[in-house]
Order: sequence, then structure tokens, then C-alpha cells
Amino acid sequence: MAHHETARRNPAFIPGWALVVAGLAAVLAVALPARAQADWEPVVGGGAAVGNGFGSPANEGATAMAVFNGQLFVAAGGETGSAFVMRSSADGVSWDVVTDDGFGDAANQVVLAMAVFDGYLYAGTTNAATGAEIWRLSNGTTWEQVNSDGFGSPATTAVVALAVFDGVLFAGTENQSIGGGIYRSPDGTSWIPTMIGGFGDAANRAVASLAGYGSRFYAGTFKESTLFNQPGELWWTEDFVTWNGASAPGFGDTYNVAIISLEPFDGYLFAGTSQPNFLFGDGCEVWRWDGATWIMVSVPGFGSSYSTTAVRLAEHLGELYVGVDHQSSGGAKLFRYLGPMSWLPETDDGFGDTGNSAIASLASFNGSLYGGTLNQAEGCEVWRQAGAAFADGFESGDTSAWSATVP
Repeated sequence: MAHHETARRNPAFIPGWALVVAGLAAVLAVALPARAQADWEPVVGGGAAVGNGFGSPANEGATAMAVFNGQLFVAAGGETGSAFVMRSSADGVSWDVVTDDGFGDAANQVVLAMAVFDGYLYAGTTNAATGAEIWRLSNGTTWEQVNSDGFGSPATTAVVALAVFDGVLFAGTENQSIGGGIYRSPDGTSWIPTMIGGFGDAANRAVASLAGYGSRFYAGTFKESTLFNQPGELWWTEDFVTWNGASAPGFGDTYNVAIISLEPFDGYLFAGTSQPNFLFGDGCEVWRWDGATWIMVSVPGFGSSYSTTAVRLAEHLGELYVGVDHQSSGGAKLFRYLGPMSWLPETDDGFGDTGNSAIASLASFNGSLYGGTLNQAEGCEVWRQAGAAFADGFESGDTSAWSATVP
């Protein structure tokens, strides 16, 4: 099979996504026990009281999560229908609909990013008809749109990333004409174009990730190319006027077409990549920056080139986690960081359902880590870590803290 026909984009996380991958062989949902290092339980799908896709198989991906006003919000969507946003009860098990009609616009297909800023919950949409929209919620029931459609251009089709830095809200966008952009808002309603035109390269189709680290603000791009062999870029600024290259494109690997996730943790900045070309690429990577040097801290693909995208990085109770897709039949993967080149699998089989092909979202809520999946067969699932993670020494083989209890 030709190279460009076999290497497919991971649809839930590369901007401009469609949740059904053309030509991807169907995978079977097999009921198997989840192989995890902590206790996990389903709260949506997987046998939970609330069924897959929050009751609709059309909600294939749980694409974003945020904690707001003591409740967990989860965005869900698919190739058909309009964006859903669900709100949990305080126990994180029962759910209410916050919007199920794309905020009144059926063309708002999905919410890829949410953020809390200045007393509001913000949600950014994908809208290929009139342009991406940003909506905000204050009282739990009423949404208001706070940007013009597409920031004035219908070619700006998605808000891919939202982040808060130094008291300002930032939005990273996809623009299929001139390249992705970054907009900033000091008040959540007025937006200033901070960078437009893909950092001077229209092939930088989207700004896929945003994060602050120290005095610098970082932005990672998705680079569009037919064979998925043009590297995404990472940029930083301190004044929001001059942007500087933060690393070699793709960290020196041409198949790292996106810097898809960014997360400050434990004094470092972590970056996750996407390598959709699983024939010639080695799989996604996680890199770490200490302010002076980047080092790779994961084995490529966590051992498989079919694990193409380090979709989400998130901190939970002082631990760093990464949610990963898997483009073969093994199911999504979730890992906990123990140190450079050392990651503990929390699940490596989609929580026992190989139909869960990716961990699309992560959030820390009420002492539990929540993970939302992409499941194209039955609708998304949401799982939570019900018990405490094991201490590092237990899982790493360090037994120095153990003492004999039986003579």
C-alpha cells in the first residue's frame, strides 16, 4: 500500500479533524479487565450507569475537560451532530447537559479546548461553515459568545487550544488558508491578534498547544504535509511581539508533525508530539525542558510506532500523566511519569476495551484523575482513578523503604 494511503492523521487531536478515519479498519470492543497500576472505574460507558457517548454513540470523543465551580465539565462530539458539553455532579458520576446543540449553531461540531478564566468557563469550537467560536459560562446555565465568528475570517475553522498566562486568556487557532494564529484577551471578550499566519509559514496550519513557563509563553504548531513528514514547530515569546524558535523543528525528527501538548510540571516544561506516519515514524515522543536543554524522556511511541500522538499531558496530585492514542488494535494508553525514559502504564488496552483508541482528555477532579476516550464504535467513555497511585518505590523496584514483617 502506498505510503500516503497508510499513514493516517489521528483525527481527534490534529486540527481540522474528522472523528471517523477514512479507511481505518474497524476494531472490536472486547470486554477485558483493564491492566492498570491503580484502581480505575468507568463513570461514562464501560458498564457505568451513564452509557457510552453520554447516551449517544454519535459522541465519539470526549475531547476536552475542565473543572469549574466545583464541577467537572466534559466536552463530547463526533463527525455527525453538534457539540455537547456535560457537567458532573459533585460526586463526578451523574451528569447534566449544559449544551447539546452546539451552542445553538449546528455547525459547531465539537469543542476541542476549555479553560477557566476570571470567573468564567470558556469553550472553543470547531466550525467549518462560518468560523470558530468561543463561548463562556458564568452561572452554570447561560452561555454567551465572546468572539466574532472565526475572529473575522471563516478560514479560521477551529479553536484548538486555550490557556491562561499572566492574567490573560490565549486562544490557539487553525486557519487553513494562511496558517494558524494566536489571539489574546485581557477580559475574555476583546481579542487581540498576537500572531497570525503560522509564524510566517502557512503550512503551520494550526497552533495546537499553548503554555506558560517562567517568563516565557510557548506555542506548538501542527505542520500540514501530504506524507506527514514536515516537522511541527515550537515557539516562545516574552513580549508577545517577537517570537523565537524554542527548539529544532520536530525536535530534530521530521515525522514529529505537531507539538500537540505542553505542560509545566515539577520545574520543567514537558512537550508531547504527534507522528501520524506510523510506517516511517517511530511513534510519539515526550520531551522535557529545564530552561537550558531539551531531552527526550520517553521511548518513541512508548514502544510502538502505532502510538502516534501524546494527546494530553496533565498533572494530578503531584504526578504527571500522558494520554496516548494507538492506531492498531491494542487500545489507548495512559502513562504516569516516573523519570526520564521511565513511565508506568496505567492502562495499555483502552481500559479493557480496544474500541477506546485514544485518551482524548484528562482532568484532576475531587482527588481523582479522569480520562476521556475516543471510541468510534460505541461512543466515548470517561474513567476515573478510584484509588491512590502506588508509591514510586513499589513500582520501580526500589525496595529500600521496605522492612520485613515475617521473620
